[in-house]
Amino acid sequence: MASRNSPLNPGVHFDNFRSWLKLEGEAEQQRMESRRNRLTPAEAERSGSTLLNMVVTSHTTGLGGRYLLTLQK
Repeated sequence: MASRNSPLNPGVHFDNFRSWLKLEGEAEQQRMESRRNRLTPAEAERSGSTLLNMVVTSHTTGLGGRYLLTLQK
């Protein structure tokens, strides 16, 4: 860790930041997988973490050519 008097090295800072984001993403994947294995689909929907039986009701093209979908139960 840098002392208070040494300048911040942007390359090191963003390398660390990228590593932390990767670790956070991996931890979130593990948490969601554990939850999927523990809850039934109906329980997951009741808890608010999952939506079941969604259908696309409309679609358009947004900025950068990305698709924008409207979903509905």
